[in-house]
Amino acid sequence: MTSSQYTPSSFFEEYKSGIDCISSQNRDDFHNKLYFSNVISLMEKYLYDLFIYEISNDRVALVKLGTQNRFKLESLKIPYLLHNCVEDFIINSMKNLVWHRLNDVDVFYKNVLNIPFNINSNLLGKLKVRHDIVHRNGYDLNGNKVEISDHELDDCISTTNTFIKDIDKKYQSKKN
Repeated sequence: MTSSQYTPSSFFEEYKSGIDCISSQNRDDFHNKLYFSNVISLMEKYLYDLFIYEISNDRVALVKLGTQNRFKLESLKIPYLLHNCVEDFIINSMKNLVWHRLNDVDVFYKNVLNIPFNINSNLLGKLKVRHDIVHRNGYDLNGNKVEISDHELDDCISTTNTFIKDIDKKYQSKKN
């Protein structure tokens, strides 16, 4: 599939709608921090929505997921199984995954959906900055204030767009 044949998934369209909203806002350091964090949240939601949709609607994918290390040592009690569905247990476990831990999520995408990630240091750096913004109120480990310029926000959007679009192209190619 060439890039001119690529039709974005509904998951990508929802992600892009959020990005477009952020891009159209007035900017200053305070709001840029919020927007920066939200870009990463949009990435997480895309990864979550696509994966949960696939394992919920494709029995083969769900069975592949059930054979992953996360579930290999899981022992469910008979009373639980009599009153619950093991499929729901697996899906709900995945719903509680931290979706910005890309190295963890990559394993599931690669092993279950056959979609490897192209994680780079620039993207990992954006996740670190987002962590400082969200968990330290905009300060790094050394107590330095994190400031987000318009350029840094645009770079976060561009980096995340490249990452998500690569996944979406692989997903769409797999679906066609």
